[in-house]
Amino acid sequence: MKKRITLKHIANEFEVSIATVSKALNDSYEISVKTKEKIQQYARAHNYKPNSVALSLLNKKTKTIGVIIPNIM
Repeated sequence: MKKRITLKHIANEFEVSIATVSKALNDSYEISVKTKEKIQQYARAHNYKPNSVALSLLNKKTKTIGVIIPNIM
């Protein structure tokens, strides 16, 4: 199984900070278009997906529901 790519992997590849990678993936105006395009292209090519656990901690929402079903018998 292939290891998931992280912001840190992308940052190391381009010798930039994790914050710069995050800004590029969030289409921030604070970094150059050239850098943004390179990082976004690399992320797509390597199938980067944000960590859902980290996002749920950040947003304080898990998008998960619990269901309790009593034993009918």
